[in-house]
Amino acid sequence: MGSSAPAHSEDLRAVHVEVTGEPVRAVVALCSGLGGLASDWRPVTRLLEPGIAGVAFELTPGGRPLAECVAAVEDIRLRYSAGLPFVLVGHSMAGMTVEAYARTHPTLLAGAVLVDPSPEPPGSTAVDDPLTKAVRVLLRRGAVPPGLARRLGPALRSLMMTFGTLSEPDPDPVATRARFADSGLLTEILAEFASYPDRIRELEKMRARSRTVPPIPWTVLTAASAMGGGRSAARLLAAHADLAAVSPIGGHEIVGGAGHLLGVDRPDVVASAVREVVRARMMLA
Repeated sequence: MGSSAPAHSEDLRAVHVEVTGEPVRAVVALCSGLGGLASDWRPVTRLLEPGIAGVAFELTPGGRPLAECVAAVEDIRLRYSAGLPFVLVGHSMAGMTVEAYARTHPTLLAGAVLVDPSPEPPGSTAVDDPLTKAVRVLLRRGAVPPGLARRLGPALRSLMMTFGTLSEPDPDPVATRARFADSGLLTEILAEFASYPDRIRELEKMRARSRTVPPIPWTVLTAASAMGGGRSAARLLAAHADLAAVSPIGGHEIVGGAGHLLGVDRPDVVASAVREVVRARMMLA
């Protein structure tokens, strides 16, 4: 577990995964948010306790319905959990995938950690804003041209790291810059962005059928440096508090020293939250 590299990586049906550790006590699946890669979780997975396997993953293609994301998570559980407690970690937009899985598979999830999730608590309204509409129009013209991807992709990754973290370096700078230069990946990121309002609508339908998730350990982490100020911070904190209340035993923690890419800035906090979720689950069993 001391190495930042995964034990192995592989591509499943519409999922790229990196696996670290041996599944003895629990399996933790870590889902990347918009524009995130499985390798972004390496700072966290190398801090997981012995006996807890980390399965970091990214879903492809981007922009698929939320129900298909949930099906992909279930594929991961079936392949890797080996009957052990299955814990989900979701960053940003992937928080919706975690909640959707919890609502549709209430007996299969042992616990969850939402890492600076998108602020879309129960009762959220989907808005098709002008930027989302513009991206959809661009996507109808086809994939991002390869030449444009090579020029803009690495710059986009650099911007994500600059504005999403406080000081930590890219976990795998050479490989990630190369991947962001790929036309297919950039097209998937745009499709994922354009799917945001539809994901909210899907999740709200699931919420209407199930008011809460089961009483499982459920932690929401808020990145203090990504909150903004004044009313913006107040709205975000209220949304995250509501997301924590999705589980009857949910908890909420504000994390200092972290930007939106909280798992990169403060992997120790994410790993600690996972550890506490696993321990709490063992006590409930």
